[in-house]
Amino acid sequence: MGSNPSWLTRGALEELLVRSVTWTGVAAATGGLLFAGFWIGSLVKVEIVPWPVALLWHGIATFLLAIGAAGIHRSAPGSSIQTTLGWLGVALVVIGQLVSLEITMLGSLIFGAAAVMSGRRARWGGALLALGAAAFLGVTAVNGRFWGEPNPSPSLVPALTFGAALLLIALGWIALGVIRRDEPMSL
Repeated sequence: MGSNPSWLTRGALEELLVRSVTWTGVAAATGGLLFAGFWIGSLVKVEIVPWPVALLWHGIATFLLAIGAAGIHRSAPGSSIQTTLGWLGVALVVIGQLVSLEITMLGSLIFGAAAVMSGRRARWGGALLALGAAAFLGVTAVNGRFWGEPNPSPSLVPALTFGAALLLIALGWIALGVIRRDEPMSL
C-alpha cells in the first residue's frame, strides 16, 4: 500500500522536474520579452492595441514572470541569504507589476543579485537583469517617469537609456530562463 505506483519512478520524477524547469524557463523568457515590449511600447507612445488588449498583455507578462521567476529561483538553491533575497525579488516583481513599475525594477534588481549569488551559469542573466533594473531606476530618479499621468515623453538620451535598460532586463530574463542552471559555472 505504501509503495509508489509503477509509473512514479525516480527517473519519471527527474524527467518531470526537468520539464518543469524547462517550462518555467520558457515562461521567464517569454514574460521578459512581453514585459520589455509592453514598456517599450509605452515609452515610444505606441498605442496600436486597445486598452483591454494592453491590460491582457500586461497580465500575461506578470503571470509568466511570476511562474518563471519562482521556477528559476527554486531550481538554483543557494545560501539562506540568497534564498531570502530571491524570494523577496520574486514577490517584488509580481507586486510591482500590480502597483508600481519602480517596485518591479527593485524586485528585478534584487532577483538578479540573488541569481548572481547562486554561483550557477545563470549568474550572467542575473547580472544583466540587475544592471538593466539599476539603469532603469537611475534614469527614472534623474529624469522622472515616462508612464502614468501626465504621460510625458522623455528626451532622446533618457528615452534611449530607458529602452536599453528594458532590453537588458529582457535579455536577463531570457538568459536566466534558457541557460542551464544544473552545473556550476567555471571562469
